[in-house]
Amino acid sequence: MNGDNLELMNHILTASARRHEVIAGNLANLNVPGFQARRFDFEESFRAALSEGGAEAATNVQGEVVVDKTAKAKSDGNSVHLERELETMQKNQLVYGLFTNLMQQKIGTLRRAIKGTS
Repeated sequence: MNGDNLELMNHILTASARRHEVIAGNLANLNVPGFQARRFDFEESFRAALSEGGAEAATNVQGEVVVDKTAKAKSDGNSVHLERELETMQKNQLVYGLFTNLMQQKIGTLRRAIKGTS
């Protein structure tokens, strides 16, 4: 792992935090008639940029908040579904935790290398 990987991991953590904000917004509007659920689109653009332009291009991907057209509206026109949001939040927490641990390990390795210990 090199410095680019740390930047990539940090970028993924930032995107994960942004996704969490979108989920929280959906949950806050769970009972608002007519509210359309949103989602944070990031992974597809990130993967494409990474494969086509490398780490530097991937760290420039910002992602975007879009209305979730796949979410079916309830009778009041609200398309936020509690179970779906909680599932998405759980998955997002797993991603965030994984990359937090990976970064901690990488930083620990760098510290040991600087100190000359193993």
